[in-house]
Amino acid sequence: MYTAPLNPGLYVVSRWVPEKWVTHVAVLVRGSTYAQRLGRVEPELVVEFDEKGLHAAAPISSQGWEVVRRILDTDGALARIRESAKAPVRPYDLFVNNCEHFVSSVESGQRTSPQVVGFLTVCGALFLLLGTAYLLPKVAKA
Repeated sequence: MYTAPLNPGLYVVSRWVPEKWVTHVAVLVRGSTYAQRLGRVEPELVVEFDEKGLHAAAPISSQGWEVVRRILDTDGALARIRESAKAPVRPYDLFVNNCEHFVSSVESGQRTSPQVVGFLTVCGALFLLLGTAYLLPKVAKA
């Protein structure tokens, strides 16, 4: 869980969601100047994308958010959050439109999901391992 005091700015935050076995990520907007640029009055809010869509709310300490890193391109990130809020929101999809895709697009302008890449890499490795284990005895007999 993050602890005050954090300087005003934008931060990538995460928390473990045990019922889904995933790490959920969001953007923490800290400081009324930054929140006002998003049309909000709260001095601190978490902007997140999940199954309910794109939303922002004041963080609750019991939610267990941990600061991952500070977003350096504050102006660009704020602009990308505003663009995301105005654009039609694509439905949440675990593999192609999840919270990591949203946060990476806000932070860098590029949509990526390390959890999905990791999952697909493990699946590919298991597929190769099982395929090799299946084919190796057949090749040895030939």
